[in-house]
Amino acid sequence: MNPRPFTVTILSAALLLIAAGCSKKAPEAKPASQAMSPAPQPAAKPAPAGQAPLAAKPAPKPKPASPPPAPEPEPEPVPEILFSLRGTEGGRLANDRPLFVGVRIESSVEKEAALTLAPAGGSWSNAVSVELVAVGSPGKVLLRAQRVDVADGAASATLGTGQAAEATWLFPSVEIAKLVPGDYQVQVKLAIPDGAGWHGSVAGEPAHFALVAAVAATTVEQQTQRAVALAGEAMLAQDCPKAAQLLDERLATDPDNIDLLKTRAALCLQGDNPLGANACVNRALARVAREKWTHPPADLYVLGQAAMAALSKPVDPAAKSPLPAWSFPPQAVLAPLPETKSPATGK
Repeated sequence: MNPRPFTVTILSAALLLIAAGCSKKAPEAKPASQAMSPAPQPAAKPAPAGQAPLAAKPAPKPKPASPPPAPEPEPEPVPEILFSLRGTEGGRLANDRPLFVGVRIESSVEKEAALTLAPAGGSWSNAVSVELVAVGSPGKVLLRAQRVDVADGAASATLGTGQAAEATWLFPSVEIAKLVPGDYQVQVKLAIPDGAGWHGSVAGEPAHFALVAAVAATTVEQQTQRAVALAGEAMLAQDCPKAAQLLDERLATDPDNIDLLKTRAALCLQGDNPLGANACVNRALARVAREKWTHPPADLYVLGQAAMAALSKPVDPAAKSPLPAWSFPPQAVLAPLPETKSPATGK
């Protein structure tokens, strides 16, 4: 057998195989979108037989916005009692003096016409009690004061912004003289059980003082304070001649005393003598100017305005009666004012 043809046959088959391999095309590149696509997710498993498929979890609902906090209710207005003792000196009261109590009732809420004091019977001041008790025994009332400024007899009082109820009460000197020296306190209460306005009861903070035995007034200041206190009590008791005597005795030796002049001016007005009141006020203002007071007494100007208002009123000569003698200030007040020395010349 000739081997050559077999060798050719094998070589030919090999070449055919190589040629066939070279003739195959290179695979086409996949699109970018296909190349970057995520791997396929496995299909959800079916629910077991007899069990409903699980529902998809709903998206959380947005929380509702919190409502704004409710405004705080306005406080209920109630009366507040303020008062002061007039006649004490350094927390002490001589047992021959009267004791005046100035009372002011305000609203706890700063609001126009916040509340009204209108008892069913009587005026608002009838619902106020001003009592004197011994320290340590607030339930045992020793004295009850009487309201003395009865000119304002309004039955009701309105409290609020710029509005208050004010009045003065008095413990007479004859009643104070009956007490033994010791520690006492004044307590002020308001009680309105019924009526058209506020109902309830409130009390002010008690005010303490020491009652001491009266001694002879030796200094000018002591004598002045005693005269002013007793004259004020006499004026409230409508004993004007006694008040004039007490004041004029002191003015004879101390005609430029501001406290004496103020009280005497008020007494002149009480006697319908505005000229006499004006003379007292002018003398007091002359001292204020002469001594260059930084803070002159405010009530001095109030008295001056009252005197000028009384002078401006028309007077019917036929109806006018003679003025009482006690309405005229003493000659010491009407005398020429003391001369002011010049700082440059000393004259």
